[in-house]
Amino acid sequence: MSEKGEKLLYMAASVFLILSVSVMVFVNRGAEAGETDEGTEITEPIREAYFEAVDGNEGDIIIPLPEGEAGTQYHIEEKIGAMELEVILGPVEEEFFHQNKIRGNEDKIRQVLCLHEKEKTSLVFNLRHIYESEAAIQDGMLYLKLEDPVNQYDRIVVLAGESGAWQEEAKNRLQEKKIKGFSSGDVAMANELHADFFVGFEQEPVRRGEGGEIPAVNMITICYNDDYFIPDFDSGDLAAFLYEYYSQETDWEIRLVKSSDPELLEAMIPGVKVVYNLTESTGDSPQLLAVDALIGKYEEMEEER
Repeated sequence: MSEKGEKLLYMAASVFLILSVSVMVFVNRGAEAGETDEGTEITEPIREAYFEAVDGNEGDIIIPLPEGEAGTQYHIEEKIGAMELEVILGPVEEEFFHQNKIRGNEDKIRQVLCLHEKEKTSLVFNLRHIYESEAAIQDGMLYLKLEDPVNQYDRIVVLAGESGAWQEEAKNRLQEKKIKGFSSGDVAMANELHADFFVGFEQEPVRRGEGGEIPAVNMITICYNDDYFIPDFDSGDLAAFLYEYYSQETDWEIRLVKSSDPELLEAMIPGVKVVYNLTESTGDSPQLLAVDALIGKYEEMEEER
């Protein structure tokens, strides 16, 4: 190949390399920004541009609030099982948190994301552990203290199931007896919190007979797995205890089943899953009956001390 041809080939290869790198950078930036079809842009983790680490003495999260409507209205959503906390403000200019940094305790915060939408701005804090938050506003700042429930409560129950009116009622009944109840969680969350009990609930579809009729049978199946050794009172004991309680309080058909459910296999605390199929139901729901049973178990444990 002539010298001129070699130069042309070299120039062509260089142009191709530059174009390739440019495309890769564009794709990576788009992925990091997390742009969605709904017009929401998730910025990269807040660190140098938005975030300043503090020791947590003043607060674990300190958020400057903009003046006007965006700063006077805020909403906090705790996704405790997911170890996530979201602070929702009115629409805030993107440059605001560049100029007014969010401060936080990095021992408790893993990552912070800022989501800008037309109607609101959300700060999503990914946490290192399960925390509950306490909020206060002072001098134009929103202060959040993150508390570990394990250090706050002596008695903890984690419940799981479809959302409904039973959740608030369950937490209220437990709170009256000085028991902390979490009404949306899973076995992993119960393990993390060293909870005393975990009870999950699952509703089965209504079973119909051959003629399409609905049999008037209320059925409860209590699933457990007691392969993980827990001294004194394990998952099998909890299942048997609930079996007796449901049998005494209702005329439902009750079954007790050892299950290979992967979630129950992971339970390091007494944990069961209640599967129910109710065609006619009066009185309390399976969830609230289980809550009353657990309260009775705590009272029994107190008497044995």
